[in-house]
Formats: sequence, structure tokens, C-alpha cells
Amino acid sequence: MTYMKDPKSAADLLFTKRHQLFLNFDEHTDQSENAILYLNTQLSKLASTLSSTSQFNYLDVGCGFGQKTLAIINTIQAYCLIKTIALDPSHELLSLFKNEISDQSIDLFPSTWEEYQPNIQFDFISSFHTFYYIDHWQFAISKMLDALKLNGQICIALRSIDPVCQFKDYFYSKIYDDRRRERNSDELCELLIKLNIEYQIDYVDSLLDIRDCLEKNKKGRQLLEFILRQPYEKLADFEDEIILYLKKIENNGYLMQRDAYIWISNQEKGKLS
Repeated sequence: MTYMKDPKSAADLLFTKRHQLFLNFDEHTDQSENAILYLNTQLSKLASTLSSTSQFNYLDVGCGFGQKTLAIINTIQAYCLIKTIALDPSHELLSLFKNEISDQSIDLFPSTWEEYQPNIQFDFISSFHTFYYIDHWQFAISKMLDALKLNGQICIALRSIDPVCQFKDYFYSKIYDDRRRERNSDELCELLIKLNIEYQIDYVDSLLDIRDCLEKNKKGRQLLEFILRQPYEKLADFEDEIILYLKKIENNGYLMQRDAYIWISNQEKGKLS
């Protein structure tokens, strides 16, 4: 496989041939479970104000195999009817999602947010850990706000500058031979302030099991491929340094993760120019 200097090409490693890397990552962390607990609490508050006869339109940008999407749907539909549109560029992940759908009203689209053209407005738009792969954040946020109903909410989840983010940044500079950094929640908050868009932010902690990485087995190699967005053969030259770094920051084989959940309301739109 060609050494991928371009970040857009590196993202292809995750969303086409190597979609299984994402599933392997999910097996090594309680990130999704903790996110679902948090989101259920937040969205129950939102949904409890809705009329049982109203239709709630939900858009998930970067739905993956649908674990969080379905949890959100189940929370909302306890209060009202819900219609969902879910986007993901990976046909493989959408296929897994499709197998989990029972009686929910869900339309799946193999698309990025940049490619997708909304033809309805939404009560809730989520984007969980997908902004890493979106180049133009200002355009993406403006497009979301335009697609939002009155009193609607946007929730964007991004990694904070946690130990995993710092690990990425350290090795990105070596892998990509430049000053590339992982895009993170601080960067998004700075943009929102610059654009005069008010927001609220919460943090959700989780753990990443890196014991397979320390043991240098197949699942550990796949986990490093996912984290550093490179095929493992291109990481082999850094293997000893990677393991040494991880041993310095791990705690009983785990790394702490801290994800930021950034909420924006259409009542708090700034002017995007």
C-alpha cells in the first residue's frame, strides 16, 4: 500500500477497505457506551418537551454502524414519532447498520456531509467523531445551521487534548514529516467564538484498552493503524518508540480518553461569512 501523506487519502484507510479497523477500535473502548448514557440523559430532556403527535427529524452525520444512532432513536421515539437520515461514506458500515434496523424509520445514505444536500429541516443533527475528516469546518457548521429547525440542536463530539490526542500529535509529526496535529475540541470552540456562535460543552470520559498494542499482536497493530491512520507496515520503523511512549502513559494497560460534546442551537446562530 502506498505511504499516505495526504490526510484525505489516510482517511480512506478507515472508510473503505479497512472499515474493520473502526470495529476493532470500538471493541477496545467503552467510549460508545459512555456516550450513549450521556446522550440518553441529554436527549430525554429535549424530547420530553415535544408533542406526542409531532414528527422529530433526526440527521446523523457519520453514523458508522449505527450504535449511537439507534440509541438516540430509541430515546426520542419514547416521546414522539421520529424520522432519521443517517450518513456515512462506508458502504460496509452502513450494511452492518442496515442489519440492526427493525421497525425504525431510517434512511441510510453512503455520503459525506460535504456531498449530502438536505431537502428537509431537522430537529437534531449529530456528528460524532467525524469532524476530523471534514476539511472546512466553517462551511460544515453553516450548512448544519441552515438545515436546523427552530429550537433545533446540533451536537458535535470531538476528542479533547487528552492522552490519546497527545499520542497522535507526537507521532503524526514523525509519520507525516510536518507539524500536523489531531483536530480537537479546542479548535472547534475557538472557531465558534470567532464566528460569534454560542455553544455549551460537556465532557465524557472513557478508557481505551491498549494491552493488545503492548503485546504487539494483530488486534494491537490494527488499533494503532486506526489511531495513527497509517497501514502498520508504515509504522514498523516507529514500533519500539510507540511501545515505549505507550508504556510511559498507560495505567494498567489503559489510556484515559476525554471527548467533548459541543451543543449549538439555531437560536444562537452567528453570521458565517
